[in-house]
Amino acid sequence: MAEDDTRENPTQSQFFTTDEVRTIANGLVREGIQNALDEHLDKTQPVEIKITLSNSQNALNPSQYNFYLQELIEHLQSTESGLRELPDFSNEKMDYLIFEDFNTKGLRGNPFESKDCEIEDKTKPHNFYFFWRNIGITGKSEDKLGRWGIGKTVFPASSRINTFWGYTIQSDTKKDFFLGQSILRKHNLESNPQDWGYKPYGYYGTYLPDSFFARPIEDKVFIKDFKNTFQLKRTDQSGLSVIIPFYKKEIKKDHLLFSIIEQYFYPILNNKLRVEIYINDETILITQDTIYEIIHIINNNDDDAPVFNKEALVALFDFTKWIIGLQDNNYISLNAPNVNNQPNWNEALWNGLQADELIKKFETDGRIAFKIPIKYHNKIEKDTHPKICWFKAYLERDEKLDKPEDHFIRENITIIDVKSLESPKVRGVVVIDDKDLSNLLGDSENPAHTQWQKDSQNFTYKYVHGDKCIQFVIRSLQRLYNRLQKPAEGLDRDILKNLFYIEDENIDKLPIKPDDDSGKDTTGDTIIIDTPINRSYIKIQKIPGGITIYSANNESFKPKHVEIKLAYMTTRGKPLNKYQQYDFELNKAPIQIEQRECQIIYCKKNIIAFDVDISSFEMTIKGFDLKRDLFIKVDTKLLVDDTEI
Repeated sequence: MAEDDTRENPTQSQFFTTDEVRTIANGLVREGIQNALDEHLDKTQPVEIKITLSNSQNALNPSQYNFYLQELIEHLQSTESGLRELPDFSNEKMDYLIFEDFNTKGLRGNPFESKDCEIEDKTKPHNFYFFWRNIGITGKSEDKLGRWGIGKTVFPASSRINTFWGYTIQSDTKKDFFLGQSILRKHNLESNPQDWGYKPYGYYGTYLPDSFFARPIEDKVFIKDFKNTFQLKRTDQSGLSVIIPFYKKEIKKDHLLFSIIEQYFYPILNNKLRVEIYINDETILITQDTIYEIIHIINNNDDDAPVFNKEALVALFDFTKWIIGLQDNNYISLNAPNVNNQPNWNEALWNGLQADELIKKFETDGRIAFKIPIKYHNKIEKDTHPKICWFKAYLERDEKLDKPEDHFIRENITIIDVKSLESPKVRGVVVIDDKDLSNLLGDSENPAHTQWQKDSQNFTYKYVHGDKCIQFVIRSLQRLYNRLQKPAEGLDRDILKNLFYIEDENIDKLPIKPDDDSGKDTTGDTIIIDTPINRSYIKIQKIPGGITIYSANNESFKPKHVEIKLAYMTTRGKPLNKYQQYDFELNKAPIQIEQRECQIIYCKKNIIAFDVDISSFEMTIKGFDLKRDLFIKVDTKLLVDDTEI
């Protein structure tokens, strides 16, 4: 390090070792396969992944591996390296993991480039540069699955010595290159101390005199010996081989198999991906034909084993095969909205569709497929205009599911922590294969690609109504499922009485009765509104943590002013009288308000008032305490007679 270098310890690996990705095996599979799919070469054939785990027979003795680590070991043994439980390099055998992709392009680009003027040439690929020379900077274009430029740090994070090597053959030049990297903490050495210590990033490569720039190794004899020592599967095929020495013991066969299936079942069943795992002289092949067999060899009985329902996975595979086999005429298309409106689940989407027929179809077939329109507008790109994109959503009844199951798939990668369904006995799948919509959602993903977050730094301020797009897609499965439910016969006026209370001066108050001999009133003063049917112009729908208010009758509903008061229910006294500012304030976080076709004119404390110009308005208010019931009072003045309800 130089005197003016900023002292910094790398923290990128935390994105792949936390609960965000569950296990390091999960992160390794996710990142490795994602990178391969990004560089798919011949798309008429699947990408092939080959993962090798050394066993006791082919693990390397110190005499075999010390040649590759001899100048690194002292750095690894530094008390400041950040490593714990180092191997005994004099006696311990080296277990290693190899992750190789085939039918891919490899790390293309000039391996010696380092100047901005070289990298900014968009007519040439720069994958080699971005993979090896950068952390937190990505050269991936928007049609790639990756975004953050830190996913590759999962490779050293999978090693007990935070080290890996990479061997690539470029598809365009047919040239092959070898390089390695070790990521430690800022540290120093006892034998050769430096005034300001050593940088965290160390490279295995060749160096010109008086240069610290690591050049890739091209020596054919060296590469041949390395490939033979570590038994690489790559011969002359283009692609990338990653070699991880002393891989962490948490990376086990069962975790690898389950991670592959959980995150990439869709491209496997669609014959876009096939995976081979070599372990203990056993070869396990995962393809569209063998995937059913694989789930039965995964051990999920031990405490450390992945937890999953094998029967549910079989049903998911059957459902996915049905999805893949659908034709355009098998889909129900919702109506495209006005391209200038923000995405919103409203009645206009369903105009012309017969609800009874859809309900009957879902009841009869048990499965249904939709094409759903959504507004898209990238405001960063020049000369862009709003347009309509489409995504697909599928629902299936499964009486054996004790809880809902949903899967959101963005261009072959499953976003595992996005959930929508709340109702049991139903399975849902959302597939986003439109490039523009995929780019929008990809920009919102966290570094581990497990969530869609509207506050992501790659996403904020980039899209018009971008946050509404995320919410619209996430809500899709539950909104569709609600539409497909057969309405209950008759009207149950009390079904939501424990959740919503609307005050009407014409309804007598329920009597207050003490429930013990103390004479203390403990039941509270509960007021319930029973709005007459012929004056029910507004509907209120419960959503998690809030409510949605919308028109009950589009033809007759023409309000000009709506006022809503809210409070938490209390055990005594009127809820509105008991409201306190520390309960919530509608104009402050965590409360969030979304409106369509209405204009807020007042919003403070527990009161919101808004004007409505057309009938198809909708307002969502959320962010309330999930453990408390809401009291709601609605006052509406109508244009027709200016009376209140």
